Amino acid sequence: MATVRPVSPALPPMDVTVIVIAFNEEIHIARCIERIRNHVKRVLIIDSFSTDRTREIASDLGAEVLVHPFVNHAAQFNWGMEAANVTTGWILRIDADEYVDAAGLDAIRAATTTATAEISAFSLRRGVVFAGRQLRFGGIGQVFLTRLWRTGMARIEARWMDEQVLVERGETRQIAKGAIIDENLNDIGWWTAKHNGYTTRQMVQTILGEMNRAAEIDLSQLNRHVRRKRILRQMVYSPSPLFVRAIGYFVYRYVFALGFLDGRAGFLFHFFQGLWNFFLVDVKIYEARAVLREGGTPAFKDWLGRVYGIDLAEI
Repeated sequence: MATVRPVSPALPPMDVTVIVIAFNEEIHIARCIERIRNHVKRVLIIDSFSTDRTREIASDLGAEVLVHPFVNHAAQFNWGMEAANVTTGWILRIDADEYVDAAGLDAIRAATTTATAEISAFSLRRGVVFAGRQLRFGGIGQVFLTRLWRTGMARIEARWMDEQVLVERGETRQIAKGAIIDENLNDIGWWTAKHNGYTTRQMVQTILGEMNRAAEIDLSQLNRHVRRKRILRQMVYSPSPLFVRAIGYFVYRYVFALGFLDGRAGFLFHFFQGLWNFFLVDVKIYEARAVLREGGTPAFKDWLGRVYGIDLAEI
């Protein structure tokens, strides 16, 4: 876990607006806000009608709160950027169960104050703490995501799952120091329930692609790490047989990418996130394809609504 270091009073807030999507995050929201609020000009929470104390805690800590119905992360974040009327030079995206470590805060300050005009965005390392241990193997420590960009220069990709930041123009540079740390404090039952929802959205995204209803993007708008991952998924993972590919992916991460070196926490993470998660996606794809074969698009839309509560009115 990263150490907490108070901001120096000699340092003015960075010209950054932090945007956080939240729903029932009272266990995380204070940590997320407190780690960043003294370092930036504005913290904005986009809440989707939380039933716990998320909004109350956020407001008490000085964050602004907007409320909007949730469809998916991309739509929610893009709505938030428009509704917030951001006036700072930069936007930083953080999830409610994440925080920026001390080295990351220093690196973001340096990046935003020295960036030349041709630089529009920065990708930051994503660290993961699971079962009380920060994971370093299995490819986890080498994930860089575009999380910081000049206001007006980027938007979130319109996808149901695995949505990324699309930079409209200019260069995306990598911040090598520090990280945004993903450390969820809920138990494994909550974690699997959350990822069960993710697997449903990944199934929807996959089926829309097979129906040629998924939005096409210019891959050059993605940072090079995400672009390489997306190409590998399209060329290697997606064409592979259902179920077999999930097992192969787990073996790659846990054995060949040395995930086993993270001990028990590494095994649990790669088993649940790398095998169980992807295997469940394939089960749902298998079911969805059967529905489509038997009843076509109308049956698929009805099934999504009845079983998963998802309205695909646009197809």
